[in-house]
Amino acid sequence: MKEVLLDFIPIRGSYTGEALAAVVITLLLEKGLMKRLLSVTCNNASNNLTIVVALSRMLGKVGVN
Repeated sequence: MKEVLLDFIPIRGSYTGEALAAVVITLLLEKGLMKRLLSVTCNNASNNLTIVVALSRMLGKVGVN
């Protein structure tokens, strides 16, 4: 198993699940890793669920289940 930091992206404005999910989706697209996402952990426990819900919805729109 290997751990790699893909990027460190400053987020402006509110740290909503939608905003975080958009950053993750953009990063996955840029790096060609759309179908390789295994887990997501945020520094705010309430955002963990909201980002996963938002990511699920966004991934579904681009055909990744």
